[in-house]
Amino acid sequence: MSGSKNIINNTSSTIVGSITPRIGSNPGQSGPPVTFEVAAGDSKLVQYGNDQNPFMNTLDVSSKTDGSSLLEGRWDVISRGGFVDDLFNTNRNITVTQAKTGLLIDGSN
Repeated sequence: MSGSKNIINNTSSTIVGSITPRIGSNPGQSGPPVTFEVAAGDSKLVQYGNDQNPFMNTLDVSSKTDGSSLLEGRWDVISRGGFVDDLFNTNRNITVTQAKTGLLIDGSN
């Protein structure tokens, strides 16, 4: 998975966000964030790391839903082996979907 994720936008609006990579294996060490934008119904491969630093630490995503509402989500890895760490770092795809009052993410290969 060498420091890249396919971000899939299953919302009805463009999403903008950033991925913050992990430096080494400790979640407390982060590199500079990499920004992305994905149109509604589209996907984008986002390169954020390399073979030595392939892990994600943080995902920030926001979406203007109808011109009057802003939905945001942030997911952080706190410790290795937790739910968010597993979702980020064992999947090639991160899918963003819209709930009534927020954004949800899921992972797949």
